[in-house]
Amino acid sequence: MSNKRLLFLIGLTAILLPAGSALASTGGAEHESILSQLAWPWVNFIIYLGVVGYIYNKKGAPALRDWRESLKGTLERSGLELQAAERELASIRLRFSNLEEEKRVMKQQLIEEGERISLSIADSVKIEAKKIETDNSSQRVNAITRLQRELSLELVNKAVVRAEEILRGGVSADDDRRLRDEVLSAFIGGQK
Repeated sequence: MSNKRLLFLIGLTAILLPAGSALASTGGAEHESILSQLAWPWVNFIIYLGVVGYIYNKKGAPALRDWRESLKGTLERSGLELQAAERELASIRLRFSNLEEEKRVMKQQLIEEGERISLSIADSVKIEAKKIETDNSSQRVNAITRLQRELSLELVNKAVVRAEEILRGGVSADDDRRLRDEVLSAFIGGQK
């Protein structure tokens, strides 16, 4: 409500209230005139308004002004905090709306990473299998070569032993030819 309206209502009340109470209290008595009955309450009322106005101007107005400024500052801060909270809420809503998409992308990335790892493991297993196969074939070749040498040595040793036995007992020309053929065929067969 504006100050003018407030003053008008206070003034109207100030006029009507004392007049009504004065009329009611005298009951229309003849002792005093209505004007004199209204004058003293008006004087008291004006003094009362003066005192109230003085106190209001000295104490009330500055306090109300400070309180109004405090409320204004609080409302401004609240408005700024409300705007910040609304921005944060919008940001959170945006993140939640993107959450499903991020979840799908992460799942796809994990699947792709798993496939890369499984391919890497499969390649490593193939390489290790080839190494083992190469090692095994090398070991087999080495084992066959070693066995061939051992067989050749054993064959030569047996041939020497047999030759010594024959030399002790005498060798005929046919036995000699047959023995040479056996040794040569055994030696040639062991080389293959």
